[in-house]
Amino acid sequence: MRKCKITVLRKMFVEDLAKEYGVENLSSCPMLEEGQVFYSKLYKGRVTYLSREFYAHVKPYRQRMELISSHSRLIYDLLDTIGYANAQDIKRLLNLSNKVYTDAMHELSQELLITAIQRDKTINQNWSSFYWGTYKTWESLHPISDIEVSTSRLKQLLDRLISEKEIHKLLQ
Repeated sequence: MRKCKITVLRKMFVEDLAKEYGVENLSSCPMLEEGQVFYSKLYKGRVTYLSREFYAHVKPYRQRMELISSHSRLIYDLLDTIGYANAQDIKRLLNLSNKVYTDAMHELSQELLITAIQRDKTINQNWSSFYWGTYKTWESLHPISDIEVSTSRLKQLLDRLISEKEIHKLLQ
């Protein structure tokens, strides 16, 4: 198994492209920083890469184990026990259909309970599969204890990206 980490190599704001394709007052994304990122489906169920800082600030509003389904709990418990596994192994070990697996992984990603730990197989130039692990495994690799968590900082990070209504919905 090849070890690989998901890394933001460069954070760059291209002003002429932002003017052509962006919205007013667009700036570089504060949710990403150079270095390791947390893969999630936090925002509108879409793939969202979170910086270590942003993850630390939003974590208190997620990881609600009481809201996840029994299939999601099975996957979480498996990953918590064995450390990490790829999709094929998770489905095989828990005898899950593709649909049940996909729905459960989506739910776990939205709650920031699991993330991609490392790359699995390269499918093509722009796509690969992952080994999945729990947030505990990710935090052991990327500690967040040095980050002073605050709602005001989280709102500051989000303020230029999404509306006040969307911020409120995200933090519920």
